[in-house]
Amino acid sequence: MSDTHHQLLQTKQILDLRIEYFREYLIMIAKSLKLQLLQFYSYTEKQVIDNYFQWITTFFRH
Repeated sequence: MSDTHHQLLQTKQILDLRIEYFREYLIMIAKSLKLQLLQFYSYTEKQVIDNYFQWITTFFRH
């Protein structure tokens, strides 16, 4: 295996890990938001699900 190929493989593994961490982080935020809406704002489970996609798209626009 060439050095360049080895470096690319390492870089890919690092990026995969970072993507996985970021994904877990977003899931954690979403769960926290869902809990807050259910507990403090009296949202129903259905309202949370109905609005979930809208929140995510808004989040990525900013």
